This record gives sequence, structure tokens and C-alpha cells, in this order.
Amino acid sequence: MNTIRDLIGAGEGPAHRASNKLVLSECGVGVEVELEHTHRLCLPSRPWRVVDEGSLHQDGLELIFYVPLAGRDITEALATLEAHCEDSGVTVGNDTSLHVHIDVRDLTCQQVWKFMMLHTMFESALFNFCGGETREANIFCIGTKYAPDKIQRYSEALAALLAGRERAFITSLNNAGRYSSMNTESVHRFGSLEFRGHRGEWRAAPVLRWINILQCLKKAVLDNTIPWKRPYLTVKRLGARQMAHDVFGKYLSSLNYDGFVPDVERGCQYARAMVNVQQAQLRDVLKGCRNNKRYSMRKKYQDKNATPVPPTPAQEAVERGEAITGRRVYISTPSTSPINWATTGSYDDAGSF
Repeated sequence: MNTIRDLIGAGEGPAHRASNKLVLSECGVGVEVELEHTHRLCLPSRPWRVVDEGSLHQDGLELIFYVPLAGRDITEALATLEAHCEDSGVTVGNDTSLHVHIDVRDLTCQQVWKFMMLHTMFESALFNFCGGETREANIFCIGTKYAPDKIQRYSEALAALLAGRERAFITSLNNAGRYSSMNTESVHRFGSLEFRGHRGEWRAAPVLRWINILQCLKKAVLDNTIPWKRPYLTVKRLGARQMAHDVFGKYLSSLNYDGFVPDVERGCQYARAMVNVQQAQLRDVLKGCRNNKRYSMRKKYQDKNATPVPPTPAQEAVERGEAITGRRVYISTPSTSPINWATTGSYDDAGSF
């Protein structure tokens, strides 16, 4: 099966120096840090660069990795940023954001889908870590709970994947919306999944902790014991807390809170809806077909002991084989109990139900 790199023609991942501070040392990462009150900030040199960010005020700017980094290059870049921001008077909070890109160019489309499902399952727990309800409802990183249309859009991407149309799967991800907690548009543009839910942060330790939590999700994607299409079945088998321990390891303590299990179970419901929405729509169609068939077979279900109702002139005409043309004839009978289905309903021009 093709990888994302094969499908979008992206280059190789970044060279890296191994670091035991990262869950996946070789995984490429991009970081975007939004800051305000930066008039006293002495800007760090490469690997950081400054980009314009129209949503920021009060001398706001955004610093991003010049290129995707991996391993020790990440930890050194974060240390450089902290050294420049410390004592500079910069501010962060819910008005600013920390965006992290995780390289998925080495994954297949099925694995990207699995990544998306795992994030959906743990989304509320991740938001609780990133800044709580104010971040989950933020229009620039909206969560599934506040944007249920994401369920339909993700399901359309899955339909393309199940049909074997890998390029259509990637194209469908562009329709899920950039301003989500997980931006899937970046798969086509950069070969990454962008996670936008974290409040603004420039200190190295919290940023590194968030990167590792996201890398835990990617590491779980590579675990073949978790089904790719319906990873929420593992929660059903192991329980929410045990699966979370298997996925996040020591970082579960950072994510844990009183409502953790109910939130994960609710996330599993969202993930299941994304998988089953196509089947649900099909069931609705079939249900309608069954209802139509039921009404078209009224004679089969008639009560043989019901009192006969005299036929109407239109029915007598049909019995004689005379066609009724030019209009649709509606036949009604007095209310009886039980209803004789053979003599109620409507005839079409051919004289049949």
C-alpha cells in the first residue's frame, strides 16, 4: 500500500540526532508558537523564523520552525526559544495558540485514518490538558463536540478509502476544515497532521510534553494490535483507562482527571459515528424500501375474517380489466376495525398499488 509520501510526492523526513527525551526521536515535527507583547523580544535565529499572523494583537507575532525537525534538534530549538522569551515580557494564553505538526509521510492512508480516530477518541481529554473548554469551543481549533459536521466529512474520506481511492481520500481530508483541533488539510499540503488545540506556550518543558503526547498517538498507530478502521473496539475490549495507559504510558498522568473515562467513551461514540454514518444512511434507505414494500403488499397482510367492503366503481372497473387513464384515482372506505387493506389506498393508471 502506498504511503502519503508516495501519493503527494513529498521528500524524505528530516535528518535527526537521537534523543531519549522524545517518544519517537526520528519523527519529524513542526512547531508554531504565537506570542504577544513581543516588543522587547530579541528574536531567535534559525531554526526559527517569523511569520505574519493577523489574528494576533498587542505586538503579536508567530515563530515557527524554519524546517521540520527531529530528535535533539527539537529539544535544542525549544531551549533556544525559552532562553530568548525568558524575561522579555512576552505573554501567552487562550488568545494565542501552540500548533504542532506531526509528520505522517511515512504512514499509509489506513494509518492516517487510524491516527484521526485515535485523536477523536481522546480529543476531550487532550483539550482538558491543552486549556479546557475555552480551547475546545475556540473557533480556530473547534472540537468535534462543537462541530458535528466533522463526522460527515470524515465519513466521506473513509468511503473513498474503502473504495480503494487513496488520492480521493487525501483530497477529502481538505473538506474537514482547517480550523479544527486536528487540521487534516495539512496532509495534502505538507504531509503532516496539524494539532491546534493547545493554548499559547513558549516554555520548553510543556511544549515538549505536548509533542510527546502527540507522538504517543502516532506510536499507537504503528501498533497492529489496534484495528485501523475501528480502534474504539480496543476500548470495548480493554476499557478506556487501560487503553489510554497502553497508548500514552507515563504521560497518562498528565491527561488524567475525574471525567477522563466518560470523555473517552463519548469520544469513542463520535469515532463510531464517523465509521458508521454511511451504513446508517444505507439502513435508512433500506428501511424506506421495506416500508414501501409493506404498503405495496397490503393484500398479503389483510385480515381474512374482516367484513367485506363493497368495491367502489373504480375497483369494479379494474376487476373488469378496464384501464383508468388521465388521472390518479384515490379510493377511500368507511373506517372499519380491523382495516381491510385490500380495499384502501390508491391506484395508479395501470390499476395496481
